[in-house]
Amino acid sequence: MIYIISSCDRLKQRRLGLVYKEKEGMLLRWGIRYRKLMLALEPIPLNKARMCRKYKIDLMIDDDERNMSAIRKHAGRTACFEFLKPAVRAKR
Repeated sequence: MIYIISSCDRLKQRRLGLVYKEKEGMLLRWGIRYRKLMLALEPIPLNKARMCRKYKIDLMIDDDERNMSAIRKHAGRTACFEFLKPAVRAKR
């Protein structure tokens, strides 16, 4: 069962419903099937950790070390795996 926990910063929180729909559409276009989509509001690292603990997430894949550090600290049973973003190449 896959749960998606996506970040939602303060600027995006003003249009929460639209952000949720945008993320749903993106996942659909990518063909990613999931059980539940959740938005982690600020403070994002702590809230992602709380969601991992609440939903008993076994494995969290994230691209932000701050999130993984909070998850290790506050949701001890959740294993973390870092997803590295590809390096952005400068235009010539």
